[in-house]
Amino acid sequence: PTLAQDILNISSAVEISSVKIFSLLGQEVFSGSDSKVIPVSALNSGTYIVEVKTVNNLVSRQKFLKK
Repeated sequence: PTLAQDILNISSAVEISSVKIFSLLGQEVFSGSDSKVIPVSALNSGTYIVEVKTVNNLVSRQKFLKK
């Protein structure tokens, strides 16, 4: 998994329409739109899942570790 402390950077060749972060229990802890820089400093340390949806309705999910 990707390691993040204060900011999670997202790179995408396609325009992003929404970004959501979920705990491993499935609780949504962040929701934003069209941002490639996500502040995660307020999150507790642990593993999370970031879900990125593009304007083409493609969805990508990846784990990251909040330090």
